[in-house]
Amino acid sequence: MADEGVLRGTSVIVAGAGLAGLAAAVDLVNAGAQVTVVEARDRVGGRVWTLRDGWRNGQHAEAGADLIDEGQEEMQRLAVRLGLELVPILEGGFGFVMQGEDGPPRMSGGPGSVGWRTLRERLEPRIREYRLVDRRWDSLVAQDMARTSVAEWLDEVKADAKMRALARGLRGFFLADPADLSLLVLVDQLAADVPGAGRMYR
Repeated sequence: MADEGVLRGTSVIVAGAGLAGLAAAVDLVNAGAQVTVVEARDRVGGRVWTLRDGWRNGQHAEAGADLIDEGQEEMQRLAVRLGLELVPILEGGFGFVMQGEDGPPRMSGGPGSVGWRTLRERLEPRIREYRLVDRRWDSLVAQDMARTSVAEWLDEVKADAKMRALARGLRGFFLADPADLSLLVLVDQLAADVPGAGRMYR
């Protein structure tokens, strides 16, 4: 962030009213610039978007980024600076609803669940080789995984229906279907720690 007043008399246009654009605009204003933010959509927020219309009993759905995790310290500082309350969520870990084999849908997939453990065990060779290159995205190991989707990997390991259902349930975590999600992203998350185990906020 520039020193206060250093940009006084400067006019700046910020393209995009997503989180990055809005944060840049705040920093520029604090540095003294005259800022105009332009946005193609009829709303601000970019990928942060809560759908509130059409749901029963005041329910809502998140249509984009909605989590701030423990390691995103800059995001936490920005929220505090803007006077936004950080609300702890998923304190019991990440999970999702999936169709039960013999009945109604049920909650499944928490970080300690059999599904997660099985997924982690099947990916352990990939996780191990990725850690050996210090989780570097520019390594040949990472580049190889980046070319493979989670769906392709599931086919490669002849995953059963339960593991495929778990992978589909990851849509809510990674915001992508298995066919559109790089195996590298999943391996990176599992190599870092147990997904959903850290403190998360909304």
